Amino acid sequence: MGKYICKVCEKEFELKTQLAGHSNSHTRTKKRIAYEENPKICKECSKPIKWESYITKHSIEFCSVSCRAHYFYKNNSTNTSKI
Repeated sequence: MGKYICKVCEKEFELKTQLAGHSNSHTRTKKRIAYEENPKICKECSKPIKWESYITKHSIEFCSVSCRAHYFYKNNSTNTSKI
């Protein structure tokens, strides 16, 4: 039975499925590095949104729950029309 070797880091695996799972870790690492070099910016306070929040989709527009709440409160209170 042959060994399967990662072309990126040369780590060896006994099963092809192990190599496939391992290869995904390199893809995630590259995406994280690219994101951290050019992060999304919070719509409310203009701070960078952390990778962990962005990747888990906790927030793709705001850096925190409080910024999200403040943003929507501010926009809803100024956009309400009077009858």
